[in-house]
Amino acid sequence: MFSIMEDSMEEMFNHSSYDNFNGSTLASDNPSSSSPSSSNALLVSIGQKLYSFRDQYSPIHGYLSLCICFFGTVTNILNIIVLTRKELLSATNNILTGLAVADMLVMMDYIPFAIHNNIQVHQGDGEMFTYGWTVFTLFHAHFTLVVHSISTWLTVLLAVWRYLSVRFPTQSRGWCTMSNARWLIVATYICIPIFFIPTYLTFVVKDNGAGGYKVDWSDISINHNETLKRINFWVFSVGTKLVPCILLTYLSWALIHAVLEADKRKRRLKENCYTLASSSATKSEYSEDSLGSLHQPGQVYLEVNSFRKVRHHSTSINGSTPGAPVNLTPASGTTQSDRTTRMLLGILLLFLATEFPTGFIALLTGILGDDFFHNVYYPLGDILDTLALINSAVNFVLYCTMSEQFRYTFAKLFFL
Repeated sequence: MFSIMEDSMEEMFNHSSYDNFNGSTLASDNPSSSSPSSSNALLVSIGQKLYSFRDQYSPIHGYLSLCICFFGTVTNILNIIVLTRKELLSATNNILTGLAVADMLVMMDYIPFAIHNNIQVHQGDGEMFTYGWTVFTLFHAHFTLVVHSISTWLTVLLAVWRYLSVRFPTQSRGWCTMSNARWLIVATYICIPIFFIPTYLTFVVKDNGAGGYKVDWSDISINHNETLKRINFWVFSVGTKLVPCILLTYLSWALIHAVLEADKRKRRLKENCYTLASSSATKSEYSEDSLGSLHQPGQVYLEVNSFRKVRHHSTSINGSTPGAPVNLTPASGTTQSDRTTRMLLGILLLFLATEFPTGFIALLTGILGDDFFHNVYYPLGDILDTLALINSAVNFVLYCTMSEQFRYTFAKLFFL
């Protein structure tokens, strides 16, 4: 319920209460009449097209969301099972496990909401707006916002973690430890719920005066010149959307740059190593060393290529089979680390592709106000929900596609 929570919160910064179950339908379905200041002809024209699209997409949104949620719940459980195996224990995989737990909770919580709100549309107001379901809506809004934010900041932590490993390979051995990773994960799960205390205080369940209930502004949120409302807006739009997207954009760029620089260094080292080997082998055919012992032709070449006999046992998702011989050459021993980096880059870029549109639209809503919300943000709510759900569901596919060791461990666990 990411954009639904976003819809409801953004909407309530311009209105006085929820008037519908899902907290996102207070606005009229007619964009031209959704607010008294709807005089911007361009926004109204865009809004009419977006509402038309929304009407076509809404009937399939509930069923599509359920499919994504069931798939995501199962695959995140599989992620947790595989990533916690002994052969895969590592600091990075601990973060990926924490991320899988958060994504799994999001999927599980969204299922009853989607069924009640998007599939059982034949219900009357008496069934839709019962006290129990309204309380669940408020819980669902807060819980999903908190858990999704945990997932977001663990993704940021993952980006920082990998950047340190690539940019400072020697120093990061002391920084990026299992113990530090676990402490940071626990801190994220503790600090994020505390961070949203203003949000908890902003909304309450009230009688709607028509035999049902609604989620509405709390008394404390509208006192003191609506200070709590404003705090809530900045906590939500900046803390959960704008800042993470900016950080991940920079870190993704920095990580890509670091990977390219590392590749250049390895290529130069590899070329120098083979040049040295070739030169030494050629000289040994005709000369003796300082101790008077004759080098046999090709001796240095064989010594250099003895690296190929190394057996590597990795403890992170790095694209290798545990215990299998690794075909290493000089200066190429970090090939598996590169695969890990590229896989994590895939996770980061997927996150940006699915979350940045929501963050950007939320920012524009805060800047442009009521007209933009009703004509652009609100009719796109279901699509933004779908993007966020996809982001929480597909990491398993990325792991299987880009990590040979994850595939190997998964197949071994489930006898495939």
